[in-house]
Amino acid sequence: MLIFSDFDGTIAQNDVGDAFFRTFGDWPACEAAIKRWERNEISSRKVLEIAAAGARVTPERFEAFCAAQPLAPGFLEFVEFCREQRWPLVVLSDGLEAYIQSILQRHHLALPVYSNHLEFIAPDRIQVSFPYWEESCGRCANCKRQHVRRLAQKGERRVYIGDGFSDRCGAQAADFIFAKGDLSKWCAQERKSFLPFENFIAIREHLEKTQRFTM
Repeated sequence: MLIFSDFDGTIAQNDVGDAFFRTFGDWPACEAAIKRWERNEISSRKVLEIAAAGARVTPERFEAFCAAQPLAPGFLEFVEFCREQRWPLVVLSDGLEAYIQSILQRHHLALPVYSNHLEFIAPDRIQVSFPYWEESCGRCANCKRQHVRRLAQKGERRVYIGDGFSDRCGAQAADFIFAKGDLSKWCAQERKSFLPFENFIAIREHLEKTQRFTM
């Protein structure tokens, strides 16, 4: 198996991107942009550009914010389980790699991450960039579908884990979906097979049963 997981609200207990811009940004402008994105009027790239333009944060405050973000229950044990099974675990996010890596590294986790980039361009100003935009669907700043298709080897079962609006593209390219939140609603509406989950403990238990059954 090849495991792909969303970060915000999935690996991280909270939606870290939303929390970041609520804390340091112009949240009314961000919220308005998010609603336009959900109506398919703008891309998530535009949302992040608007959000970054209104944010005021220093590197020190950024790191303190990241240090306060908890991982989802059972994720550390899930990483170890995937390692034991020799199943690659890949993080896919339409958020920002800087906070993802900061949070993962605090827990001594070295996982491949494909996301958008953040850099500081002044003592309290940030700028975002989009290394995967050219291969995006045009709706996502970092379309997860391209990564699922590109990274999977022949014969690998592609498992996708997610909770949000931006996970639809990645889920469409997967063989099996674990979903909650907006993604589970979308799967139900589209009649796509999925397994609902609350945390990584439930995901690990299901995959353990699947592994025993297929051995």
